[in-house]
Amino acid sequence: MKAIRFMIAGIVATAALTAAGASVAGAAPPSPAPAPTGILQGLPPGYFNLPAVQAGTQTQAEGNHGWSDLNVPVTLSKPSTSTVTVDYRTIYLFGPIRHEAIPFLDYRRTHGTLTFAPGETSKMVSISIRGDYFPEHDNVFVVQFGRPHNARMGGFWGLGFGKIVNDDHFWWWLFD
Repeated sequence: MKAIRFMIAGIVATAALTAAGASVAGAAPPSPAPAPTGILQGLPPGYFNLPAVQAGTQTQAEGNHGWSDLNVPVTLSKPSTSTVTVDYRTIYLFGPIRHEAIPFLDYRRTHGTLTFAPGETSKMVSISIRGDYFPEHDNVFVVQFGRPHNARMGGFWGLGFGKIVNDDHFWWWLFD
């Protein structure tokens, strides 16, 4: 025989399992849950009073040669009286999005920490993109933000986006 404790509809009970079947005995009222430390359990008090880090989206033409910077905007929802930091990195999403930019072919992988001085609410993260002469679809890359200090993540799951617009034209139309 094996005894198992479980809860159904707020009632704690013990079930005895035997070769002949199961039986339930001795129901007890549930024990009180611990009080949450914030609006959601596990969040520190004042969490929602912190400024939210929000990453944006930027679009830029690729150019025909060399490297140029595409600046992804990052903002705080309100000024902070403390220094705010947030880590960032470009991530390659192979397959889940269509026309994703390819590291080292379309852009340089980048990572670092963005620092907002007290009172600042706007910054840019520069991502180097490569120009070329190849007709292709527009490409998208993702900048992931995380581990904020003196702030919380806001926006779209801490993700920013860069769109590299193709400015090359298909030449074969000349021969139609």
